Amino acid sequence: MQLRTSAMETKADDVEVAIRALVPRSEAQRELRSLALTLMQDWRANRSLLLLQEHSSVSTPLLVVVVAWFALIFLGFGLFAPRN
Repeated sequence: MQLRTSAMETKADDVEVAIRALVPRSEAQRELRSLALTLMQDWRANRSLLLLQEHSSVSTPLLVVVVAWFALIFLGFGLFAPRN
């Protein structure tokens, strides 16, 4: 995964350098260059978020322990609660 990430970052850097190297000749080309740079920044931000969300933030053993703990608490309340 790390090799693929660094290769993609290198390509993204190359694209951004190429966009910055463009010399606009009109106002429309300036706006399009600015839009392209903004889209590259958005793409980088979205890619970073996807990479961060790829892994679960809660480990499975922790989740099992917490669910078992809640089950024992409610089982204890059910067993020791006075009858109506």
